Amino acid sequence: MSSRRFQLIGGAVLLMATFGAYVGVLWNELLEFDDNLYVIHNPHTAAGLSLAGFRYAWTTFESGNWIPITWLSFQLDSTLFGMGPTGFHVTNVVLHGTNVLLLFTWLVRVTGSRWRSAAVAAIFGLHPLHVESVAWVAERKDVLSTFWMLIALHAYERYAALPGAKWYLITCLAFALGLLSKSMLVTFPLLLLLVDFWPLGRLISNSSKKATTGRYTTRTFWRLVAEKIPLLGLSLIDGVVTMIAASHSTVFVRLKDSSLGPRIANSLHGYAWYIAKTFFPTKLIALYPYPPNGQPWDDVAISFILLVVISIYVAFHGRRRPYLIFGWLWFLISLLPVIGLLQVGTQAHADRYSYIPHIGLLLLIVWEASFWLNHLPASRSIAAFLFTTTVLILGWMTVCQVAVWRTSQTLWKHVLSIEPDNIFANSALAGLRLEAGEFDEASKNLQVVLRQRPELRNSMAKLVDIYRRYEGKPSERSQLRNELGFWFVGENDVETARIRFEQAVSLSPDNNSARYNLAIALIHLGRNQEAKSQLERVLQQDPSDASAHAALAELSEKDGQLASARDHFAAALKSKPNDEELQTKLKNVTQRLTPK
Repeated sequence: MSSRRFQLIGGAVLLMATFGAYVGVLWNELLEFDDNLYVIHNPHTAAGLSLAGFRYAWTTFESGNWIPITWLSFQLDSTLFGMGPTGFHVTNVVLHGTNVLLLFTWLVRVTGSRWRSAAVAAIFGLHPLHVESVAWVAERKDVLSTFWMLIALHAYERYAALPGAKWYLITCLAFALGLLSKSMLVTFPLLLLLVDFWPLGRLISNSSKKATTGRYTTRTFWRLVAEKIPLLGLSLIDGVVTMIAASHSTVFVRLKDSSLGPRIANSLHGYAWYIAKTFFPTKLIALYPYPPNGQPWDDVAISFILLVVISIYVAFHGRRRPYLIFGWLWFLISLLPVIGLLQVGTQAHADRYSYIPHIGLLLLIVWEASFWLNHLPASRSIAAFLFTTTVLILGWMTVCQVAVWRTSQTLWKHVLSIEPDNIFANSALAGLRLEAGEFDEASKNLQVVLRQRPELRNSMAKLVDIYRRYEGKPSERSQLRNELGFWFVGENDVETARIRFEQAVSLSPDNNSARYNLAIALIHLGRNQEAKSQLERVLQQDPSDASAHAALAELSEKDGQLASARDHFAAALKSKPNDEELQTKLKNVTQRLTPK
């Protein structure tokens, strides 16, 4: 069978297997777990593609990320399919299936090994560690950034075969789009140096390419490094912007705020964890909390020994089997941005972080297994049996894991079935049960939270009281959301408060109190133009609202619109003629307007 025909048939089979494993996402909902920030309650996603949405995508640091291409993809989905969950899920699955196909065809092209390439792509497509990246709409970042990375790898292979500006620029463009989808790709220039080493063999001097081992020259190496400088520049720029974005997030932990020792320990443990879950992908959950006292040192020691043993094995055999060096270093390097040296979030590790690193690790496993099987009699039969068994088991596990992400409740109940004391899952499930009026069940979850965080007792009691006051009163759902917004403000979670105020306004557009609160939350989030729009809506319903006039005056003064500020301060004073603060502000603005 010709290579092209093999790729066509193999690609079709891989796509059918991948789509079959993920067909269950068609029945999955959007989750109150980041999906609410990116899609459900995000007005820019709901509005679809627009000039305002485009501007938002490039300027927002929502959730501590700078991912304009991902934002635009959400807006495109909304434009094409509406705000129902199906369109967003289908896009994620299509991207994942495309990644499987791109990985398969790239490996065939650069290695010439058809069956091993198909095995790597099949395991990549069906491995349950990747369900989080595909079934969770908010993790569009993973599948989209990897799509662009694989396009860049294809372009780079063409460039290596026929050097010239065209394929190099396409490589740079695809890489840039990948960075703008998720910054985890910052290590890509280093990964390209690995590709140069193997399978492209560009590190070998021309005079020795036909030799069994080849000769690697310093001059060739530095020439290839220089070739990556524009790509390194893109990584540097994106890294700086990403750090700025992360610093706007409350879950970003700076090095100076935490000692480096526990971070290194968690990183060592993390590398071993991803290896273990590759072979035994069981008990996968949505959030693995960072241990408050750090990883147990005996676990860290075992992890360190495992990494050293594998590294020694790779170093010893890598000269004759260079795929070992390629796969191992790809795994180690591509995990660096998320391994925990710079902590973002409360997780110690996450299933989704394995998506790109798995390419190297799975290649190492498949190629090395093939090497040892070739020493056995009936090696093809054994290999076929092992491969078939593996993909069937992984495929079934993926089908089951997709169902875990069906709803917010099924997600957190699954977490608690594995980790009953998981504080985040108990807190999230308590909130969902309070929403549903299941107060007895919610109290059980809250008790688990309070055992670990007793200082939250008063805050939790207030939250429960808010829900109980509105139990069975659907007509007052808007005011419930408004009061919940106040509660989240008290918890210093302005973004979630903004969502609650927005829900209140959506349920009752005439709820001026909620609309004003939404405007103030938007101001705190730096979204002044949106705040102005909300305040103007308040004044449309009540032209005498002094608070709305005063807030608009403050915004106008910040924008240098002094005449507008003066008018709004004056209007506010009509309702509050004895307010000395307003009188002072009006006087100051008026003086600034008066010519000297």
